[in-house]
Amino acid sequence: DPTYTGATSGIWWEFKELEEDIEPRDLHHIEALYDGEIAYVDRHVERLLQEMKRLNVFDKALIVVTSDHGEEFLDHGEWEHQKTLYEEQLRVPLLVKLPESRRAGERVKRQVSLVDVAPTVIEVLELPPEGSFQGTSLLSVFNESKRPEVWAETEHTLDGSHLISLRRGASAVKAIFRRKDQVTSTTLFNLRTDPLESVPLEDPRARERFHKRLEAFVSESEARREGKRVSPPVELDAEELERLRALGYLR
Repeated sequence: DPTYTGATSGIWWEFKELEEDIEPRDLHHIEALYDGEIAYVDRHVERLLQEMKRLNVFDKALIVVTSDHGEEFLDHGEWEHQKTLYEEQLRVPLLVKLPESRRAGERVKRQVSLVDVAPTVIEVLELPPEGSFQGTSLLSVFNESKRPEVWAETEHTLDGSHLISLRRGASAVKAIFRRKDQVTSTTLFNLRTDPLESVPLEDPRARERFHKRLEAFVSESEARREGKRVSPPVELDAEELERLRALGYLR
């Protein structure tokens, strides 16, 4: 955005304090900076792949390119990520290059989840399955008619609530549950007719079905946590702490 002359920067601790009444030109500049970050990553992924080809390791390699989350630019009144579970947060790239380029060029429209990535790697590498994984190998999903549920969660909300979202199989309906103080509210959206999630769907029967599935999911999650093995504590040295601080994960 070389023509921009305003004072708004892309520095996180500055723009996160901006209000919703930000000038359109300033908002455009922040979005342009984000697009620049995407272009930067794209160029370096290309460099990596070209170098792998030069070293003759590309063909036999398993490569997965994805992202942990999207980013919001006031799409639903918030900045950054983790605070909401709308599609601008949840829809991320997922590119899988299998060894010997099996299934090359295939585009799969079926929804999947990031929890499916690790089981996929395990199956492709022909390693023993890990019982603690919650996802399903994408190789198996593609060969089945059943379409999986996709869940997402965040507790990094501004009001201290716990958000959970669910899309069920081939349905275009998505539920966002807000849980706070023992109270759960449910908001539905039809992503086929309302991809921007701007008009909540009024469907009491669907809301009840989603709520029942939520109760089962919460029970399953609590059971997993109770049976989870306790991981050994991790000690970070001064250099590792400084690197995390430089990335903005520590203040």
